[in-house]
Amino acid sequence: MQIIDIDINDLSLLEKFIAGLGRSAETFRYFRNRPPQAIAAHICTRLLLDDDGEPIGYGHLDPADGRVWLGIALVERAAGHGHGKILMASLLEEAERQGLAEIHLAVDNVNVRARALYEKSGFKLIEDRGNLSVYRMGF
Repeated sequence: MQIIDIDINDLSLLEKFIAGLGRSAETFRYFRNRPPQAIAAHICTRLLLDDDGEPIGYGHLDPADGRVWLGIALVERAAGHGHGKILMASLLEEAERQGLAEIHLAVDNVNVRARALYEKSGFKLIEDRGNLSVYRMGF
């Protein structure tokens, strides 16, 4: 496993990740309304590669709407193996390194596995919108 930082020059690798999401695309909608080029505005964008160099995980810190938003996703076949925890730790370390005061995330309420990861990582629920919850973590 390897975590790499990507930028606008790595769109083919990002597109490969997006194409391989499988059912994970049902709850990870970040790129439904945004082109892959949206990563140009991120504080950081990371991919988790498997031992064969295939992208199996994605994470970002995205400044938008006056907040910094954390996003994370795994391809369907990689879920449930601790890869999300690895990506989360990497992004939280980067947020601290960047001196961010707080970060937010939004998650579908049906994504129980992700919600558990976020809560174990220290995120606190600040808003329940019925089908979506918003979490915050301060540093």
